[in-house]
Amino acid sequence: MNKEIYVVVADNDQPHKMPNSDKPYYDNNGPIVFETYVNKASIKDAKVFSANLNGRYGKCRIAKLKFVDA
Repeated sequence: MNKEIYVVVADNDQPHKMPNSDKPYYDNNGPIVFETYVNKASIKDAKVFSANLNGRYGKCRIAKLKFVDA
């Protein structure tokens, strides 16, 4: 596992095209963190993934993940 783990967080404020519908869908649940494999969660990979999203989910930021064990 990488020493430091980075994930992409998007504002999730852009409309999405849904199958079988001409009406745009807006997700009102707020920002989302994208699923990624922890072994590939480097800062470099997060930057590439964020750029590939191309604004489809709104503004994207990269966050460093910190595990908090209960």
